[in-house]
Amino acid sequence: EKSIFAETYGVGQVESDLFENISANELLATVIPRGTQHFAVGTVDSAYAAFLNAERVSSQRHGFEGYSIIDFETTGFKADATDRAIEVAIVHLSPAGEFQGKWDTLINPNRDTGAEHIHHISNEMVRFAPDIKDVIVGIGALIQNRKLLAHNKKFDHTFVVEEFKRGGLESPVELHNMMCSMLWSQRYAGGVMKHRLVDCCEREGITIQNAHRAIGDTEATAKLVARYLNKHGEKYPEEHEAVPSSLLYEGGLDQIANFFTREDALRKMR
Repeated sequence: EKSIFAETYGVGQVESDLFENISANELLATVIPRGTQHFAVGTVDSAYAAFLNAERVSSQRHGFEGYSIIDFETTGFKADATDRAIEVAIVHLSPAGEFQGKWDTLINPNRDTGAEHIHHISNEMVRFAPDIKDVIVGIGALIQNRKLLAHNKKFDHTFVVEEFKRGGLESPVELHNMMCSMLWSQRYAGGVMKHRLVDCCEREGITIQNAHRAIGDTEATAKLVARYLNKHGEKYPEEHEAVPSSLLYEGGLDQIANFFTREDALRKMR
């Protein structure tokens, strides 16, 4: 986990021990300026310790650990019938909107992948991907204690419900308690009629990398949410609660080792 932190935030091993005694507030205010992902100087160990402390303080101040942004690529639109998730991505943001981590995996739907011309996921790519039962506890672990958010939550929530059911678990969140950046856009963009992810990102000057790929759409949604939080704050916090923690997700972070990305699939296919 520490090596992932170092890679994400560009922390290098240097002589200075600048971060040994820095407070969480100083870290958030000066070492990790909003919108940047690099430390200027410091050791991995000391910066990582300060970062964890900052996350803990932020969690205590806001009353929840942050946001889990989720997106699915699917075989179609009928989650409660014949369609299945074939890819899921999750991005973590802090309560203040800072990036904390990202994960994605293909899922074997045990059927064809549907509209390959849209999501570019072939039947061959999911051949070696895990079954939903092999990753669902990991997904649960990544969303517990956080507010779950998607762009067009009505669509993603149906797949949350059905994929958790197929994985042998109850849905962790009701539709009314799931947050939606599309609804935020409708509140903040006045009389604008278009609220697709691409439209919202275009208005905010955000480029979507790898559109119609779960991790690409999720990262774009996370940037959009961070922009909204920075501009407006969370104006409707009373409407949403964090996904409760559950013993059912115990050991779930170990299950992340089963995640199988598109890059993994392409290496298998060579």
